[in-house]
Amino acid sequence: MSANTPILLHALSNRTATVQDIKLGFTEWANASQIRVECKSYLEFLNSLPERVMSQLPRVYGLGMRPNHERFITDGSGIKLANIFNPVLFGAPSPIPAPFDVTADLFGQQVPEILAEMLMRVFPAEDERRFMVQRIAAIVKTPMRRVKHAVFIVGTGGTGKSSVLDIIETALGGQHVNRSSTYAELFDKFSETLVNNRVVGIEDKAIGRGGEQYVYTNLKQIIDYNQRSVSIKHQQRSVMREVYSHLFITTNKPDLFPWDENERRFFAPQYIEHKESAEESGVFLTRFHEFLALPQTPAYLYHWLMTVDMTGFDYGRCPRTEYMNELVNQSVSMLDTLLDEFLEGRDLFHPSDVSNYFVQRQHRASPDEIKSALTKRGFEYKRMQFRCEGHVDARFSVWRKAPPTGRHFRDVTEAEAFELMQKQGVAF
Repeated sequence: MSANTPILLHALSNRTATVQDIKLGFTEWANASQIRVECKSYLEFLNSLPERVMSQLPRVYGLGMRPNHERFITDGSGIKLANIFNPVLFGAPSPIPAPFDVTADLFGQQVPEILAEMLMRVFPAEDERRFMVQRIAAIVKTPMRRVKHAVFIVGTGGTGKSSVLDIIETALGGQHVNRSSTYAELFDKFSETLVNNRVVGIEDKAIGRGGEQYVYTNLKQIIDYNQRSVSIKHQQRSVMREVYSHLFITTNKPDLFPWDENERRFFAPQYIEHKESAEESGVFLTRFHEFLALPQTPAYLYHWLMTVDMTGFDYGRCPRTEYMNELVNQSVSMLDTLLDEFLEGRDLFHPSDVSNYFVQRQHRASPDEIKSALTKRGFEYKRMQFRCEGHVDARFSVWRKAPPTGRHFRDVTEAEAFELMQKQGVAF
């Protein structure tokens, strides 16, 4: 693993050991396993054991995850890696026992009634339910194929939003599914969450609490990743790792992101509400998780998803739902309202002024959204230079209102220039 200190690695469990661990643990292991060593000198045997074992093992220079059956993979730089992917190995499914053996129709397939009911509760609209069944099946059926859209599930607390991830995790035998309530590990340069997992679920209580800015913009970039540069601790250079993860976000906050007008990367099914009451939902979810806990359920879900008809499913683009239209309209209207308030009486300002205004008003808006909205209102971004004693080359950034056709931009006053330079961090 390292040029200085070789490490022994069991890739599937991610357990490591040093070469000296072989020597130190051999005697106890041999006695427990009733293995007898024939040699002239047991001490010489032990001393030579690490080197002889290492000579029989393949040498790799790191870890990677590619969802196939290769034990060793080569990254884009030609570096040999150990594949940590642990494939699902389910035998033929066993019959689901009572009381969960009652079936119902789900798009032409007979499935346990409780599963059909669960999917109907979290995805009430039939077309959205069909898409989500295909979306989940894509994880199982085509693990090597990237899906270039994420899922954004919003609903009242206790309605079963997280059960969607429970279904996926059960079908994958609990392998390579990461669930978190923070976005930090997605963006951290040392994090291998995206590259080591097939499913990343954010059960969001995070942005309002953590205050991360521009999460939405970063998530859009992540969805498009085929590879990602990861800085591995104790290694001198970053490495390019393949990305096969699927992103699911569940939340009870509809206004979580400042949605773009042309949003196409997130699939947002209808808002989930209790079918009858919170109490009834709690009783149903308890029964559903009893179904998931059956020893027969993982194999059943895996084989069922493998048979799902994928006709019409687009790996690169998701349909725009009515609920996404609502989210976008709410986000855009709020941005427009606040921006109009900010621009009242302003024709020139520093970029930090407008971003700070949105923070003060507790509205999340990405730099791209603000830039687009300002441009539509006739403003332009400019790097300017101000000449004054001691600051001949002082430069600062500014947004300024474009003048009517045929007229020139007004001059920046000395007071405005000094204020802008202060915000730019120019020392006086």
